[in-house]
Amino acid sequence: MRLAQFVVSRFNLVQPLGAVRPYERPGGYDGWCARRRDLFFRYTLPSVLAQDTDGFSWLIWFRPEINEPIQEVLDAIEPHPHVEAVFLDTALQPPEHFEASLRVETVARAEGADLVCTTRLDTDDCLHTGFVRSIRSAAHRLPPASIRPRHFLNPPYGAQLLDGRYYAMVRPGSNVMSVVERSDAVRTPMAFPHWNADEHGPVTQIRSDEPLWLMVLHDENAANELADGALELVGTPRLPEMFGIASAG
Repeated sequence: MRLAQFVVSRFNLVQPLGAVRPYERPGGYDGWCARRRDLFFRYTLPSVLAQDTDGFSWLIWFRPEINEPIQEVLDAIEPHPHVEAVFLDTALQPPEHFEASLRVETVARAEGADLVCTTRLDTDDCLHTGFVRSIRSAAHRLPPASIRPRHFLNPPYGAQLLDGRYYAMVRPGSNVMSVVERSDAVRTPMAFPHWNADEHGPVTQIRSDEPLWLMVLHDENAANELADGALELVGTPRLPEMFGIASAG
C-alpha cells in the first residue's frame, strides 16, 4: 500500500483558549513572532532539514497577516521544496477551521496514496535526525487490519533541553505523536489530544536507543518545567548532532 508522509506544524496560529496569549507578551504580537522565529531558526528548522531520509513533506500553518519575523521565516523555508507554508483565511480561527484545513491540505498533497502518515511538531522543538525514517518504518510494519481508520505511533523516549542541559524523559503520549490513517479518513494528530490518543485508536510505542525528540523549555512554552522523573543526560557529547542543531542553549 502506498504511504504518503507529512510533518504538520502551526507557527503563529492563536488558540483563543490557549495558554499562550501573544498580545499580552513583551513587544505584543510582533515581539512574540520574533521570539518564535528565533527558536524556529535555532532548533526546529535545522532538525527537520537534517533528516537522514527524504520522501516526506513538512506543512506549516500560518495566519494570513505577514509581519517582518514571519516574512523572514517564509524566506528561510522557500528554498526547500519539501517545506511548505499553508495560510488560513482567518486570523482568529475556531479549532474546527484549522482541523478542516489540515484535512483538505494534507489530502490534496497525498493524491494516489492509500495511507497517510502525519506527525505533529511544535515549531520550538526538535526531531532526531532519524525520526522520519523511524516513523516510516513503523508505519510500514503495521498490519493493514489495525488501521480502522487510524493507528497512532508514539516514540516515548525523548529529551528536554533546559539552560543548556539535556534531560531524558519517557512520555507514552508525546507531543510528536504520529498517526497512520486511511486516505479517506484523514484527520492528522492535531485533531486529537496527544496525551490520550489511546482513546481514539490503537497506539504502538516505538522503542529507540536514543531520544527521538527534543522539547525546548523556555518562558513562553505552555509546559516549561522538567518532567517528573527526568534525568540529566551526561557523557553524551553527540546530543546536539543527534538533533541536527549546532549546540545546546
